[in-house]
Amino acid sequence: MASISSCWAPTLLREFYESVEGLQALTDTPAKPRSYRDRLDPPSDGHILSFGDELQLADDLAFLAQDNRDSKNVSAVTIQENPDGIHAIVSGNSTPTESLITGLQDILDTTSGPAVLGDQGENRPAFLRSLLRKVVDLRKPRILHQSQGSTGRKSKSRRGIETSRLPQILHSVLQQQSAAAEQQLLLDLLARTEAFDRTLHQSYGLEAESPETINQVLHNLAAHCVDLVTSTGSSSLGEYLKSLAIPPDLSESPAVRQVDELARCSLVCTRLADLADKPEYGGLFARVKVLRLEAPFIQGVDSAFVHAEIQQVLHHERHTRRPRPRAIGSSKPACYLCDLFVEKQDRYQVSETHGRLYGHWTLPGIDWMTESQAEELGSVLRSMIQDVREKVNH
Repeated sequence: MASISSCWAPTLLREFYESVEGLQALTDTPAKPRSYRDRLDPPSDGHILSFGDELQLADDLAFLAQDNRDSKNVSAVTIQENPDGIHAIVSGNSTPTESLITGLQDILDTTSGPAVLGDQGENRPAFLRSLLRKVVDLRKPRILHQSQGSTGRKSKSRRGIETSRLPQILHSVLQQQSAAAEQQLLLDLLARTEAFDRTLHQSYGLEAESPETINQVLHNLAAHCVDLVTSTGSSSLGEYLKSLAIPPDLSESPAVRQVDELARCSLVCTRLADLADKPEYGGLFARVKVLRLEAPFIQGVDSAFVHAEIQQVLHHERHTRRPRPRAIGSSKPACYLCDLFVEKQDRYQVSETHGRLYGHWTLPGIDWMTESQAEELGSVLRSMIQDVREKVNH
């Protein structure tokens, strides 16, 4: 852990890092994965967005903003309501790139402004296809990275998105099911998977094709994934397989996760269009601006960084506006320490946590806090220390 000089008392920071190091020596997963989506909504403070819509929008935008450069990099988003529209504030463990912010702004521009309602009403399918093309274009580097093997290999030998394992996975699942209804659904799912694989093979060597061909094939891949997921009646293929008590090596396999990720590209488009189409939100979506936060640089500490969720908390401490965001969306479930920090501060909500502990989690040096802010966040750290020590001594 890093020892960082800031407005927080050095002894308090040292106690915090030492307690976390003690816990990490015992386990890297001090808490079980949890979902918070069923929690009671926090009270409104003049918000126009419902809390559920704010959390879903923040999560969806964080998903779109996930860094293409590193699959381990996490993005976070908060939604700041303003009199003239919405600010979508994006942070990352590394500073989000200009191209990512530009692409995200382009997507949101499509769902904002006076022409949107007319476009959706007259030809919603075409509108959604246009929106999906922009989403696929933004996430193209990530999708191509997943759908291709090493760029040094010949196309025919590339392993692909690993969805070639999907038929084998579903055959294995089918053998474990005795219920006729589930068997029939899985047989239908298997047929859809084979159709998906045929499209997948078109993606091999795709980077040599024209942009139009690339976009069309990736669009088709996303459409197949949506078809796969929606046919299960669940929110994701992974959740459906878990509901059948399928072991994690199958239900959480890369093949299943990647199908769910591609399907989400299309589902996000539908949700964005639905939000922009709500009459009560018309004023908010008239103008949506994407802003990015610069990730703090931790001097002299290799691999230490301030997690994207904590950057959001500190940003809104420094730039307090009403109504304050209530949700922090994230491209991945919050880690143990981010979840604990948010819980102790009791000002925001995340949708879920994976409960894992990361040794390079750190806090930045800060010189702008008021005394009351420093006292409040110091209290948060003391409460976190108490919880961590209880786990160490349990």
